[in-house]
Amino acid sequence: MKKFIIAILGLCVILAGAIFIVPMVTSQEVYTWEDAKGHLAPGQFVQTGPDATPYIVRGEGPHLILIHGFLSSTFMWKKVIDPLAKKFRAHAIDLLGLGYSSRLKEGNYSYQLYSDQLLKFMDALGITQTSIVGQSLGGGIAILFATQHPERVRKIVLVDAAGLPNPLPLSGKIFTLPYLGEFLLSFPPDAVLRKILQDQVFYDPSRVTDEYVKEVGRPAKIKGSGRAILNILRTMDFGSLSPEIHKLGEMGKPILILWGREDRDIPLAIGEEMHRILKGSEMKIIEKAGHSPHEEHPEEAARLMMEFL
Repeated sequence: MKKFIIAILGLCVILAGAIFIVPMVTSQEVYTWEDAKGHLAPGQFVQTGPDATPYIVRGEGPHLILIHGFLSSTFMWKKVIDPLAKKFRAHAIDLLGLGYSSRLKEGNYSYQLYSDQLLKFMDALGITQTSIVGQSLGGGIAILFATQHPERVRKIVLVDAAGLPNPLPLSGKIFTLPYLGEFLLSFPPDAVLRKILQDQVFYDPSRVTDEYVKEVGRPAKIKGSGRAILNILRTMDFGSLSPEIHKLGEMGKPILILWGREDRDIPLAIGEEMHRILKGSEMKIIEKAGHSPHEEHPEEAARLMMEFL
Protein backbone atom coordinates (compact mmCIF):
# COMPACT_ATOMS: atom_id res chain seq x y z
CA MET A 1 0.00 0.00 0.00
CA LYS A 2 2.83 2.34 0.90
CA LYS A 3 4.52 1.70 -2.47
CA PHE A 4 1.23 2.41 -4.25
CA ILE A 5 0.81 5.75 -2.48
CA ILE A 6 4.41 6.69 -3.27
CA ALA A 7 3.84 5.76 -6.92
CA ILE A 8 0.69 7.90 -7.08
CA LEU A 9 2.47 10.84 -5.46
CA GLY A 10 5.35 10.43 -7.88
CA LEU A 11 2.98 10.42 -10.82
CA CYS A 12 1.30 13.57 -9.51
CA VAL A 13 4.68 15.28 -9.20
CA ILE A 14 5.58 14.29 -12.77
CA LEU A 15 2.25 15.55 -14.11
CA ALA A 16 2.55 18.79 -12.17
CA GLY A 17 6.07 19.25 -13.47
CA ALA A 18 4.93 18.60 -17.02
CA ILE A 19 2.12 21.13 -16.73
CA PHE A 20 4.57 23.72 -15.41
CA ILE A 21 7.61 23.01 -17.59
CA VAL A 22 6.21 21.90 -20.95
CA PRO A 23 4.77 25.35 -21.86
CA MET A 24 8.20 26.90 -21.31
CA VAL A 25 10.01 24.54 -23.71
CA THR A 26 7.36 23.88 -26.38
CA SER A 27 5.94 27.35 -26.98
CA GLN A 28 4.43 27.78 -30.44
CA GLU A 29 4.94 31.56 -30.27
CA VAL A 30 7.78 32.10 -32.73
CA TYR A 31 7.25 35.66 -34.02
CA THR A 32 7.81 38.94 -32.29
CA TRP A 33 4.99 41.42 -32.78
CA GLU A 34 7.35 43.58 -34.85
CA ASP A 35 8.09 40.62 -37.17
CA ALA A 36 4.39 39.88 -37.55
CA LYS A 37 3.62 43.52 -38.22
CA GLY A 38 6.20 43.68 -40.96
CA HIS A 39 5.71 40.31 -42.67
CA LEU A 40 2.42 38.64 -41.71
CA ALA A 41 -0.23 41.25 -40.98
CA PRO A 42 -2.54 42.31 -43.81
CA GLY A 43 -3.66 45.90 -44.28
CA GLN A 44 -2.44 48.98 -42.45
CA PHE A 45 -1.66 50.08 -38.89
CA VAL A 46 -2.65 53.18 -36.93
CA GLN A 47 -1.37 54.25 -33.52
CA THR A 48 -4.10 54.19 -30.87
CA GLY A 49 -2.29 55.63 -27.90
CA PRO A 50 0.76 53.53 -26.96
CA ASP A 51 -0.59 50.58 -28.96
CA ALA A 52 -1.07 49.92 -32.66
CA THR A 53 -4.31 48.78 -34.30
CA PRO A 54 -4.18 46.91 -37.61
CA TYR A 55 -7.06 47.47 -39.99
CA ILE A 56 -8.26 46.67 -43.48
CA VAL A 57 -10.27 49.26 -45.38
CA ARG A 58 -12.36 48.89 -48.52
CA GLY A 59 -14.72 51.11 -50.50
CA GLU A 60 -16.01 54.64 -50.27
CA GLY A 61 -19.08 56.15 -48.65
CA PRO A 62 -20.41 56.41 -45.07
CA HIS A 63 -18.11 54.83 -42.51
CA LEU A 64 -18.68 51.29 -41.28
CA ILE A 65 -16.48 49.54 -38.69
CA LEU A 66 -16.39 45.74 -38.34
CA ILE A 67 -15.32 44.32 -34.95
CA HIS A 68 -14.43 40.63 -34.68
CA GLY A 69 -15.00 38.26 -31.79
CA PHE A 70 -12.76 36.34 -29.40
CA LEU A 71 -9.98 34.20 -30.93
CA SER A 72 -10.50 35.90 -34.28
CA SER A 73 -9.25 38.80 -36.39
CA THR A 74 -10.11 40.88 -39.44
CA PHE A 75 -9.99 37.59 -41.36
CA MET A 76 -13.51 36.72 -40.18
CA TRP A 77 -14.93 39.51 -42.39
CA LYS A 78 -13.19 38.29 -45.55
CA LYS A 79 -16.38 37.10 -47.23
CA VAL A 80 -18.56 40.12 -46.45
CA ILE A 81 -16.30 43.16 -46.49
CA ASP A 82 -16.24 43.52 -50.27
CA PRO A 83 -20.06 43.42 -50.67
CA LEU A 84 -20.37 45.96 -47.84
CA ALA A 85 -17.69 48.13 -49.47
CA LYS A 86 -19.95 48.71 -52.48
CA LYS A 87 -21.85 51.28 -50.42
CA PHE A 88 -19.62 51.98 -47.41
CA ARG A 89 -16.07 52.78 -46.44
CA ALA A 90 -15.69 49.57 -44.49
CA HIS A 91 -12.95 49.24 -41.86
CA ALA A 92 -12.21 45.89 -40.19
CA ILE A 93 -10.01 46.24 -37.10
CA ASP A 94 -8.04 43.84 -34.91
CA LEU A 95 -8.70 44.06 -31.18
CA LEU A 96 -5.80 44.46 -28.77
CA GLY A 97 -4.29 41.10 -27.82
CA LEU A 98 -5.92 39.38 -30.80
CA GLY A 99 -5.22 39.20 -34.50
CA TYR A 100 -2.14 41.24 -35.37
CA SER A 101 -2.81 44.00 -32.84
CA SER A 102 -0.43 44.91 -30.02
CA ARG A 103 -0.22 42.65 -26.96
CA LEU A 104 -0.51 44.50 -23.65
CA LYS A 105 2.68 44.65 -21.63
CA GLU A 106 0.68 45.13 -18.41
CA GLY A 107 -2.92 45.35 -17.25
CA ASN A 108 -6.00 43.37 -18.24
CA TYR A 109 -8.18 43.18 -21.30
CA SER A 110 -11.73 44.46 -20.84
CA TYR A 111 -14.78 45.83 -22.61
CA GLN A 112 -13.67 49.29 -21.51
CA LEU A 113 -10.21 48.82 -22.99
CA TYR A 114 -11.75 47.85 -26.32
CA SER A 115 -14.27 50.70 -26.27
CA ASP A 116 -11.36 53.08 -25.70
CA GLN A 117 -9.43 51.42 -28.53
CA LEU A 118 -12.35 51.98 -30.90
CA LEU A 119 -12.63 55.64 -29.91
CA LYS A 120 -8.90 56.19 -30.44
CA PHE A 121 -9.09 54.43 -33.81
CA MET A 122 -11.91 56.69 -34.97
CA ASP A 123 -10.16 59.80 -33.72
CA ALA A 124 -6.89 58.80 -35.39
CA LEU A 125 -8.61 58.42 -38.76
CA GLY A 126 -10.88 61.44 -38.33
CA ILE A 127 -14.07 59.37 -38.29
CA THR A 128 -16.70 61.47 -36.53
CA GLN A 129 -19.57 59.01 -36.90
CA THR A 130 -19.92 55.42 -38.04
CA SER A 131 -22.16 52.40 -38.15
CA ILE A 132 -20.78 49.34 -36.37
CA VAL A 133 -21.01 45.60 -37.01
CA GLY A 134 -19.83 43.51 -34.07
CA GLN A 135 -19.69 39.73 -33.72
CA SER A 136 -19.70 38.03 -30.29
CA LEU A 137 -17.15 39.94 -28.18
CA GLY A 138 -17.21 42.61 -30.89
CA GLY A 139 -20.96 42.95 -30.42
CA GLY A 140 -20.48 43.58 -26.71
CA ILE A 141 -17.91 46.25 -27.53
CA ALA A 142 -20.36 47.90 -29.94
CA ILE A 143 -23.02 47.95 -27.20
CA LEU A 144 -20.74 49.57 -24.63
CA PHE A 145 -19.31 52.06 -27.12
CA ALA A 146 -22.76 53.15 -28.28
CA THR A 147 -23.88 53.86 -24.70
CA GLN A 148 -20.70 55.81 -23.95
CA HIS A 149 -20.45 57.71 -27.25
CA PRO A 150 -23.95 57.77 -28.76
CA GLU A 151 -23.17 60.75 -30.98
CA ARG A 152 -20.45 58.71 -32.74
CA VAL A 153 -22.76 55.83 -33.74
CA ARG A 154 -25.40 55.77 -36.49
CA LYS A 155 -26.57 52.15 -36.72
CA ILE A 156 -25.52 48.89 -35.07
CA VAL A 157 -25.52 45.30 -36.32
CA LEU A 158 -25.07 42.72 -33.54
CA VAL A 159 -24.00 39.28 -34.80
CA ASP A 160 -24.43 36.59 -32.12
CA ALA A 161 -23.38 39.27 -29.67
CA ALA A 162 -21.98 38.79 -26.19
CA GLY A 163 -23.21 40.89 -23.29
CA LEU A 164 -25.98 39.01 -21.50
CA PRO A 165 -25.20 36.36 -18.86
CA ASN A 166 -24.02 33.16 -20.51
CA PRO A 167 -21.72 30.59 -18.86
CA LEU A 168 -18.42 29.79 -20.52
CA PRO A 169 -18.45 26.43 -22.31
CA LEU A 170 -16.46 23.66 -20.64
CA SER A 171 -13.56 24.19 -23.04
CA GLY A 172 -13.34 27.82 -21.97
CA LYS A 173 -13.52 26.97 -18.27
CA ILE A 174 -10.65 24.49 -18.61
CA PHE A 175 -8.41 27.19 -20.06
CA THR A 176 -9.09 29.46 -17.08
CA LEU A 177 -7.48 26.99 -14.66
CA PRO A 178 -4.02 28.06 -13.47
CA TYR A 179 -1.15 26.28 -15.28
CA LEU A 180 -3.54 23.94 -17.10
CA GLY A 181 -4.47 26.70 -19.55
CA GLU A 182 -0.78 27.38 -20.22
CA PHE A 183 -0.18 23.65 -20.66
CA LEU A 184 -2.97 23.27 -23.22
CA LEU A 185 -1.78 26.28 -25.18
CA SER A 186 1.65 24.66 -25.49
CA PHE A 187 0.19 22.15 -27.93
CA PRO A 188 0.20 23.02 -31.66
CA PRO A 189 -2.40 25.82 -31.88
CA ASP A 190 -4.00 24.49 -35.06
CA ALA A 191 -5.14 21.29 -33.33
CA VAL A 192 -6.68 23.13 -30.36
CA LEU A 193 -8.23 25.79 -32.59
CA ARG A 194 -9.76 23.26 -34.99
CA LYS A 195 -11.51 21.51 -32.10
CA ILE A 196 -12.93 24.79 -30.75
CA LEU A 197 -14.10 25.95 -34.18
CA GLN A 198 -15.82 22.65 -34.97
CA ASP A 199 -17.43 22.24 -31.55
CA GLN A 200 -18.36 25.82 -30.67
CA VAL A 201 -18.32 28.13 -33.70
CA PHE A 202 -19.53 26.42 -36.87
CA TYR A 203 -22.75 24.52 -37.50
CA ASP A 204 -21.11 22.70 -40.42
CA PRO A 205 -17.71 21.35 -39.26
CA SER A 206 -16.63 20.74 -42.87
CA ARG A 207 -16.21 24.51 -43.23
CA VAL A 208 -13.27 24.30 -40.82
CA THR A 209 -10.72 23.55 -43.54
CA ASP A 210 -6.96 23.31 -43.12
CA GLU A 211 -6.58 26.67 -44.87
CA TYR A 212 -9.16 28.31 -42.61
CA VAL A 213 -7.51 26.99 -39.44
CA LYS A 214 -4.11 28.15 -40.69
CA GLU A 215 -5.33 31.70 -41.35
CA VAL A 216 -7.22 32.02 -38.07
CA GLY A 217 -4.41 30.45 -36.05
CA ARG A 218 -1.47 32.36 -37.53
CA PRO A 219 -1.72 35.32 -35.09
CA ALA A 220 -1.45 32.87 -32.17
CA LYS A 221 2.21 32.40 -33.14
CA ILE A 222 2.99 35.97 -32.08
CA LYS A 223 4.78 36.16 -28.73
CA GLY A 224 2.42 37.12 -25.94
CA SER A 225 -0.66 35.69 -27.64
CA GLY A 226 -1.21 32.85 -25.18
CA ARG A 227 -0.90 35.23 -22.25
CA ALA A 228 -3.42 37.56 -23.89
CA ILE A 229 -5.93 34.76 -24.57
CA LEU A 230 -5.71 33.46 -21.01
CA ASN A 231 -5.96 36.98 -19.58
CA ILE A 232 -9.15 37.60 -21.54
CA LEU A 233 -10.68 34.30 -20.42
CA ARG A 234 -9.65 34.74 -16.79
CA THR A 235 -10.47 38.42 -16.24
CA MET A 236 -13.27 39.39 -18.66
CA ASP A 237 -16.91 38.73 -17.83
CA PHE A 238 -18.40 38.43 -21.31
CA GLY A 239 -21.92 38.53 -19.92
CA SER A 240 -21.60 41.66 -17.80
CA LEU A 241 -23.34 44.20 -20.05
CA SER A 242 -26.97 43.86 -18.95
CA PRO A 243 -27.13 47.48 -17.66
CA GLU A 244 -25.65 48.80 -20.92
CA ILE A 245 -28.00 46.69 -23.04
CA HIS A 246 -31.02 48.05 -21.15
CA LYS A 247 -29.64 51.58 -21.53
CA LEU A 248 -29.13 51.07 -25.25
CA GLY A 249 -32.70 49.81 -25.50
CA GLU A 250 -33.90 53.22 -24.29
CA MET A 251 -31.77 55.21 -26.72
CA GLY A 252 -33.68 54.54 -29.93
CA LYS A 253 -30.64 53.57 -32.01
CA PRO A 254 -31.40 51.53 -35.15
CA ILE A 255 -30.22 48.00 -34.34
CA LEU A 256 -30.21 44.78 -36.34
CA ILE A 257 -29.62 41.51 -34.51
CA LEU A 258 -28.32 38.63 -36.65
CA TRP A 259 -28.13 35.17 -35.09
CA GLY A 260 -27.23 31.69 -36.21
CA ARG A 261 -30.06 29.37 -35.23
CA GLU A 262 -27.64 26.61 -34.21
CA ASP A 263 -25.25 28.77 -32.17
CA ARG A 264 -23.81 26.57 -29.41
CA ASP A 265 -21.61 29.29 -27.93
CA ILE A 266 -24.27 31.96 -27.32
CA PRO A 267 -27.62 30.21 -27.84
CA LEU A 268 -30.45 31.77 -29.82
CA ALA A 269 -32.53 32.22 -26.65
CA ILE A 270 -30.00 34.83 -25.50
CA GLY A 271 -30.31 36.63 -28.82
CA GLU A 272 -34.09 36.64 -28.48
CA GLU A 273 -33.78 38.10 -24.97
CA MET A 274 -31.46 40.80 -26.32
CA HIS A 275 -34.01 41.57 -29.03
CA ARG A 276 -36.70 41.96 -26.38
CA ILE A 277 -34.59 44.39 -24.34
CA LEU A 278 -33.44 46.43 -27.35
CA LYS A 279 -36.75 48.08 -28.11
CA GLY A 280 -37.39 48.64 -31.78
CA SER A 281 -34.55 46.38 -32.89
CA GLU A 282 -34.91 44.03 -35.85
CA MET A 283 -33.95 40.38 -35.58
CA LYS A 284 -33.02 38.02 -38.40
CA ILE A 285 -32.18 34.37 -37.85
CA ILE A 286 -29.88 32.58 -40.28
CA GLU A 287 -30.66 28.90 -40.66
CA LYS A 288 -28.03 26.16 -40.54
CA ALA A 289 -25.52 28.54 -39.02
CA GLY A 290 -23.64 28.65 -35.74
CA HIS A 291 -21.82 31.38 -33.86
CA SER A 292 -20.40 33.04 -36.97
CA PRO A 293 -23.30 33.07 -39.46
CA HIS A 294 -21.71 35.63 -41.76
CA GLU A 295 -18.89 33.16 -42.42
CA GLU A 296 -21.17 30.18 -43.04
CA HIS A 297 -23.69 32.12 -45.15
CA PRO A 298 -21.91 35.29 -46.30
CA GLU A 299 -24.27 36.15 -49.14
CA GLU A 300 -27.36 36.09 -46.94
CA ALA A 301 -25.63 37.90 -44.07
CA ALA A 302 -24.24 40.62 -46.34
CA ARG A 303 -27.64 41.13 -47.94
CA LEU A 304 -29.36 41.50 -44.57
CA MET A 305 -26.71 43.94 -43.36
CA MET A 306 -26.92 46.01 -46.54
CA GLU A 307 -30.73 46.18 -46.42
CA PHE A 308 -30.59 47.41 -42.83
CA LEU A 309 -27.66 49.78 -43.13
